Amino acid sequence: MVYRGRPSRACFLCRNRRIKCDRKSPGCTQCLRMSTPCPGYRDPLDVLFRDESDNVMKKAEAGYKASLMKRSRNGHAADTAVSSFAVRCNPSQPVEHVAFSLFMSSYVPGSHFAYLPSLYAQTGLSSPFFVTLHSVSIALLSHELGEPSLISGARRLYSTALSETNLALASPTTAVQDSTLVSVLLLSLFEAIVWPGLRTPNNWTTHTDGALTLLRLRGTQQFHTDLGRRLFLQVVNIVYVNCIRRNTCLPPHLVELVSAAAKAFEKDDPQLAFTFLTADAIEFLAAVKEGRHGALEMVRAATTLDQRYVVFTKELPRAWQYTELSRQNHDQTSEVLGNTIHLYPWHRVAQLWNSCRMTRVLLNEIIYAQAAFLDGTASSLEDSQSSLQHQAAKNIQDAALDICASVPQFTSSAPTKATVASLLWPLSAVRGASLAPEPARQYAVEQLRYLGRESKFQQAERVAGCGYDIDALQDGLHMFYVS
Repeated sequence: MVYRGRPSRACFLCRNRRIKCDRKSPGCTQCLRMSTPCPGYRDPLDVLFRDESDNVMKKAEAGYKASLMKRSRNGHAADTAVSSFAVRCNPSQPVEHVAFSLFMSSYVPGSHFAYLPSLYAQTGLSSPFFVTLHSVSIALLSHELGEPSLISGARRLYSTALSETNLALASPTTAVQDSTLVSVLLLSLFEAIVWPGLRTPNNWTTHTDGALTLLRLRGTQQFHTDLGRRLFLQVVNIVYVNCIRRNTCLPPHLVELVSAAAKAFEKDDPQLAFTFLTADAIEFLAAVKEGRHGALEMVRAATTLDQRYVVFTKELPRAWQYTELSRQNHDQTSEVLGNTIHLYPWHRVAQLWNSCRMTRVLLNEIIYAQAAFLDGTASSLEDSQSSLQHQAAKNIQDAALDICASVPQFTSSAPTKATVASLLWPLSAVRGASLAPEPARQYAVEQLRYLGRESKFQQAERVAGCGYDIDALQDGLHMFYVS
């Protein structure tokens, strides 16, 4: 990463129009004059340094291929490159260092692993964290360079990391350390990066279950530090997504920990409030799969949950709200569906909104399907069967269009990998929603293909290649959504 000069502190709209912004609170005068909600101001530190991953990648690619040619002439196997090759353009930089720099500059910023730089500086060399981190870094470099031969070295490091992590788990002292839990999460990320097919690898699920076990071992002590709380929410999100895609109930001990966490987090924390709401949705979805409710009960419960999500988003603090902008006022370098785009303070806010939208799609699909079986019982509901189905279909269509409207802001300039990762699964949900508008589904497929190609997420390209045929809950893109 390199210094790029003093960044503009203006709001998004003023930067887009290249006009002076007075940065008044809660919104600038320029937006007020245009009768447009001000989207707020970015943190200058976030843009003070430019991601140089493209340059790093090109230098690594040139050096790597030159090294392979030399090794081929000397009769060495290509898979020895990871352990011994030096980048031609800078012989002092072995591939491990190039991979590490690429990962820390292109994937980590803005991701759920944003804490890695500080943890790296604080963790002892005996921790499995280091070898795990390097296995993930080299796996990512392999994808960036399109060099499968690097994967063999990454897998050897992964095997070592797995053994060292298991040793750490065997000790009551090291098992509860932050670095051990992060090692397990990085093992999951490795599985996501190297997985060559669709759906979800069993090893990813195994690591998810392992992280859940560690939450239980760590107990309420994990809520005493900022990193402990961040790791807790990260694992909870992963487990929640895993339960939703498998339609299984939450583990009782996790429910207890989430309740205990409420005392440690800030009052009215949107992310914690979201976990409580989604826990209820997970229990309902599991009950539906198990056949515990009849059609009438399912429609009532799903409708109630759907309205709770509507209320939740309406009551989010200002910092978690988005503004709307007409496409005429937007940078036309990105594809836009319809006439409106959304502007969010940052991509994590968009991700929270899209998580709500995806859940609402699931709930309204149930309402639409079960309303068809109400027949004479419909009289016990305020709405008729046809009106229930009409409203459910409209809710799905609105959610799909809103997800599509959240994309252009983050694709108008080169997005970070974390940003792209936060968009893939919501787009796939639109792609797979049979009641979503056809233009929205086509847009989702096109964006998946584009983002997958440009940001080297091969899984996204594979999902796009399936068209509408694969269920978004089973396509594997959720692994990047929570990473």
